[in-house]
Amino acid sequence: MQIDKGESSAIALALETPESTVILDDYRARKIAEQLGVNYTGTIGVIIRAKIIGVIPAIKPILSKIKVKIPGILTMHSGDVDHPLGVGAAPAL
Repeated sequence: MQIDKGESSAIALALETPESTVILDDYRARKIAEQLGVNYTGTIGVIIRAKIIGVIPAIKPILSKIKVKIPGILTMHSGDVDHPLGVGAAPAL
C-alpha cells in the first residue's frame, strides 16, 4: 500500500514522538498509521475537538465550507450534514 510522501513523513515523525497524534484524511495513510500503532485523527476530528474545547463556537459553518468524503459510503458537501459526529470517528483526538 503506497501513500503520499507528506503523509509518510507525518507518520514517521509521529512514530518518533511519543503520545503524538497525526492528522490524516487519506484512507490508506490511516490504515498504515493504525497498523503501526500511531494515533491519528482527521480534519473532521480536529474541527469536532475544537468545538468541544471551546476554540470555535459552532461546527456547521466550518463543515459547510469543506467537502466531506466518507470512504465506501458517500461523497457530499458537508453543508448537507446536520450532525457531523457520525462522520468517521478516529482512534484519537
